Amino acid sequence: MDTTAPTQTYTTAIDISDDTGTSDSDFNTKTAAQTL
Repeated sequence: MDTTAPTQTYTTAIDISDDTGTSDSDFNTKTAAQTL
């Protein structure tokens, strides 16, 4: 079984729907999971 956590590289230009933070890329969201 693979127990290694997946790694994801994020850029500063990521757009997140349902964002409640101060910007689209600060990852303060009101949903539990985001589709990137």
